Amino acid sequence: RESEYLLRRRAARKADFLRYIEAEQLLEELRRIRTEQRKRDHRKSQQQQRPEDDENSDEENDNDKKGKNSKKEEQHIGDIHIMQHIHLLFVRAIRKFRSDLSLHLLHVDFCKKYQS
Repeated sequence: RESEYLLRRRAARKADFLRYIEAEQLLEELRRIRTEQRKRDHRKSQQQQRPEDDENSDEENDNDKKGKNSKKEEQHIGDIHIMQHIHLLFVRAIRKFRSDLSLHLLHVDFCKKYQS
């Protein structure tokens, strides 16, 4: 929140943009870690439930495997919101500091790192 106020002032500084972008990147990393932990916990609970369900036929298990491989992971709006916000911050910073190539390079590095 403090970073948002700093960007709203009359003369926002490059350091303010960079600090805000870094904070948002840390938030995205935290979100990814939490998502992976939830997926891992969900898989463990599913594996613990399967030995109890030994009466299932092999056909059902084959269908489950096909569905998991062919399905692309669903993305929710929360998964991409932070990324879009970081891109917006980069665009605003680049628009304000046009002559600064380091911002362009940081944005390119960010895009490569997160494949966005």
